[in-house]
Amino acid sequence: MSTPGVKISALPEIVAPALTDVFPVVQGGVTYKETCTQLAALIATATGFVSYTPPIVAGQIAVFTNTTGNLSSGTGTIVNPGGSIQAGLSGTSGCFIAYPSVAASGTLSLCAVTNSAGDFSTTVSNNSTVGQNQVIYIPDAGAGTANFVINSSLTGQLVTTTSASATPTINSLATLLTLSATTLTGAQGYGIVGHVNMVGASAGGYAGVDGTLVATGILSGSTQATGVYGNITLTGGTINGALVSPVLSAYLGTSPTTTDVSKTSGFAHVNGTTMVLNSVISAVTDATYLMNLQNVSTYFATAGVSSGSWGNGTPPTPSKVLAIRVGSTTYYLPLVAQNT
Repeated sequence: MSTPGVKISALPEIVAPALTDVFPVVQGGVTYKETCTQLAALIATATGFVSYTPPIVAGQIAVFTNTTGNLSSGTGTIVNPGGSIQAGLSGTSGCFIAYPSVAASGTLSLCAVTNSAGDFSTTVSNNSTVGQNQVIYIPDAGAGTANFVINSSLTGQLVTTTSASATPTINSLATLLTLSATTLTGAQGYGIVGHVNMVGASAGGYAGVDGTLVATGILSGSTQATGVYGNITLTGGTINGALVSPVLSAYLGTSPTTTDVSKTSGFAHVNGTTMVLNSVISAVTDATYLMNLQNVSTYFATAGVSSGSWGNGTPPTPSKVLAIRVGSTTYYLPLVAQNT
């Protein structure tokens, strides 16, 4: 007479499960006991078994280490083959933070801030015409907050640099153009190019380059204060007939229709203050000529003048006298309203 079995549901619940718990296993008609630890080790040897390696630090991203589904902590390049990686949610901020190889030596973060103008996105992307591998460095801004200079802005670009030093050596904006050819034979090279495209104007001020120096203290001694400074630094070499000038002005293009050219000039100076300047042009230099006039025919009034004498034989009384300062001596050049 057989002993009646007991339903599993009728068995009492285990109090504290353990890997050493045993359960019966039948092999070849013989019943053996097996622990949970033994069963787990056996399953781990099965083909296609998915393994799991616990993380080194809490909060690490779990990644698949192979294509069968084994999981481990992220220790290398993590790939999202399906597309983007997102930090945060709408209404929950998130940043991408990168650490360098040396401990406690800073971080690089890419974070989003609230856009007060509306729900607009900003994308940072490479140009489609990049032709080489490149590393782009973000320089020291010299301040806690700063902005990038970009090639398009509704408010223009502002490069701001501040210094509290009494003897600063500083540039707010510095450019460097290096031309390594021994002899340049054509084209152009400019350190800074200012360009304004416009159609016409009846008022206002427009310039390719505007240099402004604002001084609110005392200017004295050997101070050089200029709105625009042109400098040629010669370190040997040879000048052989080239046009060399710290400042060069030129009219280019085709001649326009001229109806009133009374205000056109190669060099123009306007004193917008009530201060009387010491001079309009100051030459602190040695030169063969004060002025060198070439390829001109309209500078000189020749009517009535022959053989170096005045047309009426007697020079007229000067109506004005032009004062020219040479060193510590003032010289006077008589001016007459007519030469006949």
